[in-house]
Amino acid sequence: MWVVILSVISIVAFAIGQIARTKVETILVSQTITVSEALIKKLGLYPGLALHLTRSEENNVILVWATDAAGVHTLIGHYTSPVEYDILRKKDIRAFVYSVYGDAVVVEIKLNEAL
Repeated sequence: MWVVILSVISIVAFAIGQIARTKVETILVSQTITVSEALIKKLGLYPGLALHLTRSEENNVILVWATDAAGVHTLIGHYTSPVEYDILRKKDIRAFVYSVYGDAVVVEIKLNEAL
């Protein structure tokens, strides 16, 4: 009887540990920026599109860039984040378009890969 109870507890603990591990591995931060609808159409922004982040001359301001079909980088917006600003001093951060609704573009940033 004790063997069965301890086996069930260990299986449940293992499952909870695996779930917690996958949650820790995916640190996603999202920011909403406003982009003109004309620029959204011109660049063809869609969910899943890779974006490029750079630091601005201003303190804690992150610039968001998209690449059009011709390979030209175009500034689509900016947001403020002291944490990401510091990380960008040392490493690149992957970001992509999560959703587009009207002129609001939600940018999702994968911080776990940069840390």
